[in-house]
Amino acid sequence: MNNAVDNAVAQLRNLRLLHLLDAAREHIEKRSNTRGSISIICDEAQKQELINLVGYRNVKYIKDGKLQISLEKLDEKLEESFLQVRLLHVIEAYSGPILMRKDKKLQEEEAWTKGLKRVLEMAPNDGRVQNWIEALNSDGLSGRRYRRAYNKDSEAAERAARMVVAAIKKLPLQKPELLALFAAHLTGNPHAFDTNQLAGRLLLAVIEEQFCKAPSDLSHAEIRIVLLGSVGLEVDGLSSTVLVAYLTGTKHPVLEVMASDDMGWPVPLHVIRTLSVPFQPQKRVFVLENPQAFEYLTHSLITIKREKRPVLLCTGGFLSASALILLDRLNDAGFSIYYGGDFDKNGLAIAQGLMARYKNIVLWRMSPSDYKLAYDPNIESVLSIDDKVWLNNVSNDLAETANEMIVFGKPAYQERLSELLLNDLLELNS
Repeated sequence: MNNAVDNAVAQLRNLRLLHLLDAAREHIEKRSNTRGSISIICDEAQKQELINLVGYRNVKYIKDGKLQISLEKLDEKLEESFLQVRLLHVIEAYSGPILMRKDKKLQEEEAWTKGLKRVLEMAPNDGRVQNWIEALNSDGLSGRRYRRAYNKDSEAAERAARMVVAAIKKLPLQKPELLALFAAHLTGNPHAFDTNQLAGRLLLAVIEEQFCKAPSDLSHAEIRIVLLGSVGLEVDGLSSTVLVAYLTGTKHPVLEVMASDDMGWPVPLHVIRTLSVPFQPQKRVFVLENPQAFEYLTHSLITIKREKRPVLLCTGGFLSASALILLDRLNDAGFSIYYGGDFDKNGLAIAQGLMARYKNIVLWRMSPSDYKLAYDPNIESVLSIDDKVWLNNVSNDLAETANEMIVFGKPAYQERLSELLLNDLLELNS
């Protein structure tokens, strides 16, 4: 038998038809039988050899050189030919034992379980590591990310999991550390936990599952900063900033100088993380979406005595990690938070994210009547169908504003309310 099947493999190799065996193996392992047909691409010479092998009626031309062959007929003709072999024996002689779907699944599950056990052996008595290994075996965030990577490259996935286990054992850090330095000390590679690395994506998943819920309505980059920061890791302390004006009482020398300079300044994350804001329940912070409105109000408030000027904060179109962390500090210090933004999907999305996070937030000039005041019928921009669908699902205090926007069909912008915003600040802080 061995000589016969080896001879059959050699004959197919000479005829340049080994890809026929590859296609047949894939079909059989998936369906656990030899019923049905396979399709392969052949040139004219290969086509003729196939016809000679299985008969003209058993080879169907599809198009672009692709032929369809019945596996049952192929098996039958191989046995009837001078080779006198069965198709399954030829495939196994060429590329090893055939694993039917059931057997293959059992083998894969066994390998998967052994892999998780090897990872767990790094810290068998660490409860958080044990919880994460269980998460890898579930349909949660870590499990989904790990399974996708494992199916592509099991060895690389296991290496990444080992790096994350090493990180879990260290977290949360008692003293903040830059992520690149943490990775270098832990793995030898400063980029091991970068966003384009599996270990980096798995690290974010375990932080979200065990340490900190991911905030909504932030960009992926800013969410990453918040999650890493919750366990003492910083991507860097400079790239995430927030525009701030008139923030006093922090005892930070630079911020105190900024507050006295009648201007707004970008404040980086590493400064915000070090701030100590005293409890001031009588204070307010007014959050604006647009830098132009922020700058206008900052300059206009010089008519008010410095000690009475409200804190102004600008998200710059999207919430940043710096903005969120600063608002957390101010909220904990008793500040009343006001938010005003554009009348478009992004402006309302920021408002919804802040409303979910800060229960007593005040919506500032975000009512249906304010939308009508900001509305310009001559503006070219219109709300897209997707925008309207999103607005139609708004069900909180912004629902009436969202419905009004759907009716008018256009966005409106905060800058058109600049004078009203200024009057509000002057009245509240005079």
